[in-house]
Amino acid sequence: MLSSKTVSALEPGVQTRMNAGDLVAVIGCTGTGKSKLAVELAQHAQALATAQRGRDGSPYARAEVISADSMQVYHGLDVITNKATEDEMGGITHHLMSFLSAGEEYTIKDFTGQAGTLIEGMHASQPPVLPVIAGGTSYYVQHLLFPGRLVSAEEGRAEPITPKSLAQEAVEAALALPATLQESWARFLAMAELSQGPMPTSAASAGDELSSQELWTLLNALDPPMAPRWHPNDDRKILRSLTVFATTGKRHSDWLLEQDQEEQKLLAEQTVDAGTSRLSRMRRLFFWVWCEPETLKDRLDKRIHKMIERGLLDEIRELRKLANSMYKQGGPDYTRGIFQAIGFKEFDAFLSYMDAQPSSSKTGANTSFPELDARAQDLFNVAVESMQRGTRQYARRQTAWIRNQLLPEIRKARQQMSVRKEAGVGNVEVFLLDATDLDQWGGNVSSVAKDVLERFLTSKPLPDPTALNSAAAEQLFNITPLTSPTTEVKGTGPPSTSLSAKAFVPCPTCSPADPLQPPFLVRASEMEGHLRSRRHRMAVKKATKQQYEEGKKAEAAERRRLAAQAGAGEEVMSGGKDESSSASGPGSDGEARTSESLSKVQGGDLFRSSVPRGSFPNR
Repeated sequence: MLSSKTVSALEPGVQTRMNAGDLVAVIGCTGTGKSKLAVELAQHAQALATAQRGRDGSPYARAEVISADSMQVYHGLDVITNKATEDEMGGITHHLMSFLSAGEEYTIKDFTGQAGTLIEGMHASQPPVLPVIAGGTSYYVQHLLFPGRLVSAEEGRAEPITPKSLAQEAVEAALALPATLQESWARFLAMAELSQGPMPTSAASAGDELSSQELWTLLNALDPPMAPRWHPNDDRKILRSLTVFATTGKRHSDWLLEQDQEEQKLLAEQTVDAGTSRLSRMRRLFFWVWCEPETLKDRLDKRIHKMIERGLLDEIRELRKLANSMYKQGGPDYTRGIFQAIGFKEFDAFLSYMDAQPSSSKTGANTSFPELDARAQDLFNVAVESMQRGTRQYARRQTAWIRNQLLPEIRKARQQMSVRKEAGVGNVEVFLLDATDLDQWGGNVSSVAKDVLERFLTSKPLPDPTALNSAAAEQLFNITPLTSPTTEVKGTGPPSTSLSAKAFVPCPTCSPADPLQPPFLVRASEMEGHLRSRRHRMAVKKATKQQYEEGKKAEAAERRRLAAQAGAGEEVMSGGKDESSSASGPGSDGEARTSESLSKVQGGDLFRSSVPRGSFPNR
């Protein structure tokens, strides 16, 4: 395990040029078993070295794990950060764990600098050591292995950029906005703690925080290409894009577009270098440990109770003492450092209530709390439910990041690899392992991963990633490069930029029928997968059934109308039978028209005309 003394010597923030070599990364959301698989892979790499000694096999003597978890860097706090125990580490060396004091902050720049130095050292040692990166902070892994997307040095901070001055270009753009948006701009500046600059008095006095939708509307006015990139409810990322524009004077979308164009230019010239592009000379093998969402939900809920039994509340009490010493006035900042850990905020009300009680009622606080009064028990139950909900939401965000951010980077790297046409150099492979059934871990996860790792290290043919399981077929369908990325470098950028591919678009089928309700949004790059998803299939089935039922109602209404019309016609004909028997007899025009209408209903012509072909459900 890396000591704080060693970490301090790693020159954080410096982009490390990595030597050619192999690297394994184990990714996935919380609760899927990433740490367990990383240890098993490291042990297998060591076993391979022993078994193949003296033969043409794996070049690595052993493997070591590098943690990519922004919370596990802190000393202690093993329960709330879900660290592996010594037994679970299985004798494998783990780096970047338990070296930072809880009151300090850790950034993506710190991680990339330190992890890069570790990887370089492992590859340079004799014999070389295989790095195995494992952790749930996927953007750490992404920016380490696919660098180049940080707009500025401050981008790597955990908190938003908050300089006290604005770019002149941003001020001028804001002054050109309509009055209502100028007011939104002033309120945004207050939220971001930026100096307001010259603005109308009425706008500058506005102090209320903007809603997510208001922030999105403001971003759409100032940076139209960037706004669709973010979901209208994702206020943190919207605020980030607005802050980039406000402090640099350049739209966030322009920064990203320039990076896209530069990468395409480098590819076209085939002058790609590991220090200037995402194309690294390392061979990278990704294992995505995946679990079916409903099964994962139950697993995570149960894990919270186990964490409480292991002493979660004692750790939170220690964090509360630290927060009280750091924040003399006001409460702790739940967006910074260790205070972001799920559970700290959620149990605040319960522990505050318990601290206010006589000391005799504070004992034995673990699972059942038999001595708690009704109020305390309610607060405890709410805290547990909040922590469970927060953990589930975090797992969804982790999975979304892998799908929407990391996988597109892997796809791009594979395209770049095809341009270089250097076999075995810079290869990027990804395999999804289905960990839904933990009873089948050995067959579905462990043995598959070990086989792939052995093939990868000995340069043997790898299996088709999409053929391993049904989840892999659905999630990895677009990883294989379909077209060359070198076409069209000039003009406004490549045919599919990172902005257009990641823009949110509505799915009409899954959106509410009420136009006043927000639509169901899907990223453009994810639409093909969404159309094959269970959610979309169920929505199609529901819409088809609804259309069918509406058609049946229309048919019944038409039957009633025609029946009423026919009855009225018979009354008229019977009333005038003596006077005009010839007109009402068989073959008359009125009866012919009525019979024709009834036959249409009985034959289904009217119903068929009201329902589009192909809309009937299977019966």
